[in-house]
Amino acid sequence: MRQMIYTRYSNDRNSNFNIRTSIYKEADNRKVVEKVGMDNRAEKHINNIYENYLLLKQKNNNPNIEINKVEYKDGILIFDYIEGETLANKIDRLVKEENLNGIIEIAQKFKNYLEGSQIKKVFEVTNEFIDIFGEVKFSDMQETLDVTNIDLSMDNIIISNKIYILDYEWVFNFPMPVKYVIYRNLNNYLNRWITKLEHFLPTLFQILGITAEEIINYNNMENEFLKYVNKDHYNIYSLYSLQKNNVFDINELLEEKKLRYNSAQVFQDKGKGFSEVDSYRVEYEEFNEQENILVLPIEDDLLNLRVDPLDRACVMKVNNIYAYKEDKAITEIDFISNAKYVLDNILLFETDDPQIVFNNINLEQISNIRIEFNIYEMEISILEVIRNLIAKNNRILLESEKRHKIEKFVDMGVDYIQGERKELMAEVERIREENLKIIADRDDQLVNKDIKLKEIESELNRVENEIKTIKQTRIWKLYEWVCKKIH
Repeated sequence: MRQMIYTRYSNDRNSNFNIRTSIYKEADNRKVVEKVGMDNRAEKHINNIYENYLLLKQKNNNPNIEINKVEYKDGILIFDYIEGETLANKIDRLVKEENLNGIIEIAQKFKNYLEGSQIKKVFEVTNEFIDIFGEVKFSDMQETLDVTNIDLSMDNIIISNKIYILDYEWVFNFPMPVKYVIYRNLNNYLNRWITKLEHFLPTLFQILGITAEEIINYNNMENEFLKYVNKDHYNIYSLYSLQKNNVFDINELLEEKKLRYNSAQVFQDKGKGFSEVDSYRVEYEEFNEQENILVLPIEDDLLNLRVDPLDRACVMKVNNIYAYKEDKAITEIDFISNAKYVLDNILLFETDDPQIVFNNINLEQISNIRIEFNIYEMEISILEVIRNLIAKNNRILLESEKRHKIEKFVDMGVDYIQGERKELMAEVERIREENLKIIADRDDQLVNKDIKLKEIESELNRVENEIKTIKQTRIWKLYEWVCKKIH
């Protein structure tokens, strides 16, 4: 007994194009896909789809590409049901893995398939083209195919033993810029992941050779095509196309937020600077709880390495950073950062894009870098407290530096005073020795003894008075004060 297992109504567009798509399971368990017009106004469109199949099958010269077989019977299109992974599923997996290089590789293959599927000619605007896609003007030459299937969405391509093109509802046999087909189908699908790929899409189209001017023209063509298909209707897909920058997948946002919330992003500069294309994320197992360890492999063509520990303001306590050759730590390695404050091994990042960078990596000596660290996210209020504490600490350091200069000056004064005292005491000792010698030499001159003694006493008094005078000076009192502090 035949069983319907899926159906979809495309009934929110121009009545001439309203159709129903259903999947049936036959009695022998074989599945088929059927398309039928919603009423007799869509019969011509159903017939055109069958004609599209015949055109594409005739033009296809790639043995690895299969245009999905369809039969036309009593106004109904009956397609084979193809099992396999859609290109959409493959891209979804690459996006979740943040494998941007993988997405670029698929996009390049998609471009090569389209450009190599038929002999290309120079695009020229025709009246048929203007009726559906409007007027366009390109600065650069555009190439076209004889027959163009613009309905090559990622959901309509299945990868099995061959590559199967499932749908060909919109096929045109007048000139059509082949790069428009590339842009249209990649852009429409990848915009489902706009929150993840917003900054990547311009890079992707640049790699594919699609200029900014061409993107403007292609978007205008797409809008005119939607007007043609929908006429006076506004379906959910056209609204999405018009408002795609404001439409978000909640599950995707939550998944991305969770990954970004608890992960570091590693950027690899291989000669083109740091970019999202050459980056990957490493998720933290225990955030704000224990020490984290990142082991970053150094590839052969790597020049510089950047680690963004979080995507918001944070404090990073760097415990150890070592460069390894195979499994042996060979040296500590220096880095620079955009931390606002650095105190010993603690880095305070006020920016939402904290970075530490390892420059000029010696590939001959290093096979990986191991970073051991703790990281703490910071609320704005806590950041303000830390900022004030660091500012206070800086003031204390400044005052300490001033005190150090004063102490150094005092030490110089003390050294000078001690030198002067030493010379003065040496002079006193010399005078005493001279006086003793005088006394010894003149012991026999008893008559003049009293006179000489008075002279000596007078000289001694003079010296003592000089000493007392010195002790009354400010520098001597400063010296005594310093000595008390020292002892």
